[in-house]
Amino acid sequence: MKRNLYALIVTFLFVIMLSVGASSSFTQTYGYSVTDLGTLPGGLGSDAKSINNAGQVAGAAVAADGGFHAFLYSNGVMTDLGTAGHYSMAYGINDLGQVTGVLENHTFLYSGGLMNDLGTLPGTDDHKFVNDQCADRNQSTGFAINNSGTVVGTSKCQAMVYSDGKMTGLNLNGSYYALGINNLNQIVGMSQYIKAGAQVNHAFLYSDGHMQDLGAFDGRDFSYATGINDNGAVVGGSQTASGNMRAFLYANGVMTNLGTLDGQVSSIAEAINNQGVIVGDTDTVPFIYRNGVMTDLTTLVPPGILQLYHAADINDAGQIVGYGYNYYGQQHAFLLTPMN
Repeated sequence: MKRNLYALIVTFLFVIMLSVGASSSFTQTYGYSVTDLGTLPGGLGSDAKSINNAGQVAGAAVAADGGFHAFLYSNGVMTDLGTAGHYSMAYGINDLGQVTGVLENHTFLYSGGLMNDLGTLPGTDDHKFVNDQCADRNQSTGFAINNSGTVVGTSKCQAMVYSDGKMTGLNLNGSYYALGINNLNQIVGMSQYIKAGAQVNHAFLYSDGHMQDLGAFDGRDFSYATGINDNGAVVGGSQTASGNMRAFLYANGVMTNLGTLDGQVSSIAEAINNQGVIVGDTDTVPFIYRNGVMTDLTTLVPPGILQLYHAADINDAGQIVGYGYNYYGQQHAFLLTPMN
């Protein structure tokens, strides 16, 4: 009996040692903590679009009225930025906490606690539309904002820039969407033009008054740039010869195919920080790309909080935002914070 009791005690201690080891391994394995940003009061879902270096997050959530409302998440609180009706969406935020996006069908700038409607580009025929039936002639959307408060986006089917109280169009080589801007006022996005009777959509880089067509993999006709850091490195997605999309990094005049994760077919890079760390998505899971290696983000977070689905942005501290799904299948915005 004593021998059996001794064996039981030894076994119990061994299990405890294994548990301690497993706990230590758990801490070392998962490099990020996960914060579920929740929703607005009475709402069911949310989506984080961007994060600044202060850890403030901008995005949109379903409010109690059933409409999408732009939000600013700061110090653990999600603030409804309001709408003019039932729809607003925040896409970009700078380090001053200024936010841009779309309010009903116009670009807005949220600054100093006020949401300002920036309107659209002036005139009705100041640009040669690729498609004369352009459905966006009376609309505009702000997609990004830098620390000088310069907003970029699209209006009347051309890339637009809002600065010093004035909205202007790039109006160069069919520029269509301006999707990113850095603190040197370099702008990236997608151009659209006709070549040899075919429509071409290519990523572009606008710098010092000149627009550069970044091309696409394998001579294809479709690519777009989503972000640019202060070192001038550009990320986005490009179609390949297979017809599938692949994330790219454009730096020093070279567009590099970042590949995709095992078991996935496509990938798109969404953002890059000033350390050169990239986040984006594959077919079913988000990724992080650093030091030449693409890693499944879902393997770097503890299970059971949210199933990560989309990574939208990363700041210089390595914090990542996007959205995932909770246990009830509800879409919630998330914030990942490096543990180390």
